[in-house]
Amino acid sequence: MLYKKHKTEGIEVLSCTSSFRFKPHIHDSFVLWISGGCSEHYFVNGKSDILSKGHISIFNPHVVHENSSCSEYGRDLRSFYIERSFLDSLSSQITDKDNVGFSISQCIQKDRALFNNLLLLHDFLLQNNSETESALYDILSEFVVRYGENINEKIFKGNNDKRIRLSIEYMNDKFDEKISVQELAKLVNCSTFHLIKYFKNKKGLTPHAYLIQIRLEKAKNMMNQGEKLSDIALNCGFSDQSHLSRNFKARYGITPKKYSRLS
Repeated sequence: MLYKKHKTEGIEVLSCTSSFRFKPHIHDSFVLWISGGCSEHYFVNGKSDILSKGHISIFNPHVVHENSSCSEYGRDLRSFYIERSFLDSLSSQITDKDNVGFSISQCIQKDRALFNNLLLLHDFLLQNNSETESALYDILSEFVVRYGENINEKIFKGNNDKRIRLSIEYMNDKFDEKISVQELAKLVNCSTFHLIKYFKNKKGLTPHAYLIQIRLEKAKNMMNQGEKLSDIALNCGFSDQSHLSRNFKARYGITPKKYSRLS
């Protein structure tokens, strides 16, 4: 397969597994490359370099570059094409300042932790995973903080506990509905970035992951009352019964069907 492709607001991701050689070209957006397979050989500004597994390659918009696989087999080139407006907005959220503007020195970085997170995010985006929204802001915020020039992570103070409490109350009231992180952030009057950070600092989970836990507890209580699994899945905000089953087993180590038979 040559391509897998997904486009979401401000970001396009692409996966290439063929040995196709990309001749000199440019992109309007920032480019993040990671390789989940063999190394990638590329040229930029007359210089060549190797993108190895565990490394991240970063390009500014409109930089001429070309690239090819170092091996005929085993290529798994993962690309993120991120619009400037998305990273500018994220930078402003992180610093709490308007018109910060994102900039970066084009480079290749060995950053295994961020590499693994980007690999996970790439899979989420291609699969349209239910955790994509939280992961998108969480992981790309990490990238901006680490490699954005003149970006310093803010020390979070103020009424964060109140914001978390209000968010949790809202999720408990509307657990059966589709709730976005943006919706929660607007509710408690803060940025999406900060809300995710507040939750991870205080609860150890993103808002979406916390919402899943609320739904699972509600589902378990309904199972104890003998309700049908298909009804429980829909009444607890899961897309279908299999979605409930995957999350339930990951949480409790047992399928909903087996759990229901225990009571």
